[in-house]
Amino acid sequence: MRKSGVKDKCDKIPLKGKVKDVYKQMGKAIADYGMLADGDKVLIGVSGGVDSLVLLKLFQMRQARIPIKFDIIACFIDTNFIKIKKRELAGYVKSCNIDYVVKKLENNRGRS
Repeated sequence: MRKSGVKDKCDKIPLKGKVKDVYKQMGKAIADYGMLADGDKVLIGVSGGVDSLVLLKLFQMRQARIPIKFDIIACFIDTNFIKIKKRELAGYVKSCNIDYVVKKLENNRGRS
């Protein structure tokens, strides 16, 4: 919750069903395989779709719970052939206080 008392869309979400299962499996994999260490940077590709935003949110929730200090960076690959609401995606990621990077991918096919 933000200081204003208004619930923010990036606040902790209740875990249930498949999301809870994935969250637990994620924690187990991080521990079992030593996937994270202090100072790591985790780059998560975001498309604006549900899957990538859930992954981003799960990493952010893990970040708040585990004793390992790591940074999360969300990355969007901007192409000229996929239409998404880029401003909304950027706004959502920034409202979650996650660093956000956009990389432009040029389609040079057919050019000499």
